[in-house]
Amino acid sequence: DAWTPFSVKALSSGDMTAGFGVDFAFIIEDNAGVSNPIALIRAVRSGADNSGALRFVTLSAGSQLEAVSIMPSGRMGIGTTTPTSILNIANTGTAKFTITDTDASADQKHWYLQSSAGAFNIGTTSDALAVQTARFTLDTNGNVGIGATAPVNKLQVTHSDNGAFDQAAGAFTPAMRLTNTVGGGAAGRGTGIYFQNA
Repeated sequence: DAWTPFSVKALSSGDMTAGFGVDFAFIIEDNAGVSNPIALIRAVRSGADNSGALRFVTLSAGSQLEAVSIMPSGRMGIGTTTPTSILNIANTGTAKFTITDTDASADQKHWYLQSSAGAFNIGTTSDALAVQTARFTLDTNGNVGIGATAPVNKLQVTHSDNGAFDQAAGAFTPAMRLTNTVGGGAAGRGTGIYFQNA
């Protein structure tokens, strides 16, 4: 083949079908001559004889997992071989995406985005990723919870503080604060919430 100086070819005895392709294997061997594949790069036919998908395969105790898939359209799937968007992250049960700041203080390094049981959560987790706290929840009914993981209203804000309100001493932290930054505190300036029965 004239495509590249190096190529890997799979030959079919009949018509090529979806999924037909070839693997490039990474193999390790011990001093007894026992060889084991530990990862694969797999190219498979997808849609037509001249269209292909690329898959990155890991092995755990000999079992293969197609961890990352790149489709002919350019869509990438992590945990799925049939991504439906530019990036599709999937998992059986909870699908989670973690963002980490390694320089942050203890138990303040990680934020996560998670899809679980139909709810979308944004939260924080401990350094060991063992204890997680949802800070924002959007459920299947369109209810939003801030500090509430099972909101029963369109917006539910949950806050825990037993201290008496003393703004000067800072002894109480309100669950919600509305601030108008225009006017510099001049008389007549303020802010509020507008309620309307539509």
